[in-house]
Amino acid sequence: MRSWRLHLTVLACTFMVFPLLGLAARGLVPYVLTQPLYTGLLFLCLVPSTVQSSIAFTSIARGNVAAAICAGSFSSLVGIVLTPLLAALLLGGGGGFSARSLVSIVFQLLVPFLAGQLLRRWIGGFLTRHKKILGFVDRGSILFVVYSAFSTGMVEGIWHQVSPWQLLSLLGVEAVLLALMLTITSYGSKKAGFPRGDRIAITFAGSKKSLAAGLPMATVLFGGGAGLAVLPLMLFHQMQLMVCAVLAKRYAARVPEEAGAAAVADTGQTRRGEKAEAVGASGRCGRPDAVRTEIAGRTRRTRECADECAAEAVPDARRRCLQPVGMNVGLLLHGAEAGEAERGQVLAAPGSIAAHAVFAADIALLSEDEGAAEVRTGGSLAFYVRAAAVRGVVTLPHGMDVLRPLHTATVTVALERPVALEESQAFAFRHQGRAAGSGTVTRLLRQFPGVSR
Repeated sequence: MRSWRLHLTVLACTFMVFPLLGLAARGLVPYVLTQPLYTGLLFLCLVPSTVQSSIAFTSIARGNVAAAICAGSFSSLVGIVLTPLLAALLLGGGGGFSARSLVSIVFQLLVPFLAGQLLRRWIGGFLTRHKKILGFVDRGSILFVVYSAFSTGMVEGIWHQVSPWQLLSLLGVEAVLLALMLTITSYGSKKAGFPRGDRIAITFAGSKKSLAAGLPMATVLFGGGAGLAVLPLMLFHQMQLMVCAVLAKRYAARVPEEAGAAAVADTGQTRRGEKAEAVGASGRCGRPDAVRTEIAGRTRRTRECADECAAEAVPDARRRCLQPVGMNVGLLLHGAEAGEAERGQVLAAPGSIAAHAVFAADIALLSEDEGAAEVRTGGSLAFYVRAAAVRGVVTLPHGMDVLRPLHTATVTVALERPVALEESQAFAFRHQGRAAGSGTVTRLLRQFPGVSR
């Protein structure tokens, strides 16, 4: 229930704002809409939100999919009771509401849902194993519902009862209705302070109507006259799919693609609200599970990303039973573009660590049998710092011509590109693909000693 504000917002849009807009359209009768079409339009405004398409479009737009699932499901369950009650209140004699009709709707929509939840303990494994095949059954049932509605309309001759002008007028009114709801949900959620992911979920769950739930309700409430009553709902359903498909792609293209990374926690922990910066060759800020993890990112602390870099992790990593040191973690970098995540980069508290390309270090060579070879000034080695792999050039101390296997020395290393380094940082290096030795950073340098800037 942490997202109760989101769910209440979706319910308010579905069962308050929509009906109010439907009542406001009463002034279009008889100039733009006929009374039967207006009844269908008002019924459309009372139908609960859709589930599957809201989830699909929220996922495409990279919004809060979990919130869309909960909001759509909750709206459908509430609508089983609330839609017939609102129909009785607002439609009057146009909707045949009674206790019997309410029971019929409950048996058609709620009882199958409850039965599935109760039987999940015994049939859950079977459903999971045959998910692909059962998916056709799920989509096929919705297809049959839609086919049944269109067939009923053809049999009743609703296309002959509605002139082309009336049909175009209805489409125009529904286009305005959809545009108003998309605007209200989008800008209203932004003004209410919802984060981007929640705003997307509210936009798609709060502006859409369920054809699968509306058709059985219309059959019960309107009986033989359901054909013309569900025509606005059928047209609105197709319109919302086409419009929201374009809108979801625009949402996805409006922000950089989020980068995911696997990481190993090195030191420390993070608390909610702390800022973090990514240090390395490329990338940008993200939201970590533990400070100083090896993930994607380039040090990029601009005003534009300062707020987005707030670490919205759990208040304390240890409270999630994670060991901050040595624990493998998966990270989702909100706002980071795909391809910016590079192996070996570090996410840390701002200013706690920096990227360096030149440093002094104590190194020790392995034996010749283990792969070590003589190292000379100017020799190129492959250095491994945390998970970063980068080539570098070694400079031996003054007066030393060669460093032989099993010997140690204090050297200066110049890497091809900067990596996150700190004093006492351990590293390893290889020569011609074979392990050659290891070392420890003793001093961080911005330039070679004796070279002016």
